[in-house]
Amino acid sequence: MAVKSKTCAVKVLNAEFYKQYTSDTLPISTAKLTIKNESTCTITKIYCKGKLTTHNTNTVLIEDSFSFDLASSLAPGEQNIYDIPLNSFGGWAKVFPPDLSVFCVVIDGIETTDGKAFVSSFSSKDQKRLDKLKKKYT
Repeated sequence: MAVKSKTCAVKVLNAEFYKQYTSDTLPISTAKLTIKNESTCTITKIYCKGKLTTHNTNTVLIEDSFSFDLASSLAPGEQNIYDIPLNSFGGWAKVFPPDLSVFCVVIDGIETTDGKAFVSSFSSKDQKRLDKLKKKYT
């Protein structure tokens, strides 16, 4: 129960998805997330599950996981905005959403400054999932 409360205390206050265009590279899918840490841990990495849908028909354009290492740790009670390039995660680079698409992000796990990792509902099955996530993103 304590583990679940730690990950639930880290909240995504705002999530935006956009394509960043430059003249010399392919478009970069970017997630702009406002994260608030209401837990008692200082966070260094966040594992997320994102979903991008159309606004009228709720058609799922993509639903996939991603993670990011925070440039500077997020202390308890702090809030920060992060621009996360998603092109290296799954099919995020290939998606071109229409205007008014809906981007939802859920925190699936966190890592703290003392090297501990927590997932939203911790069990032996989740430990395997976390180990798999760590291998996938490192």
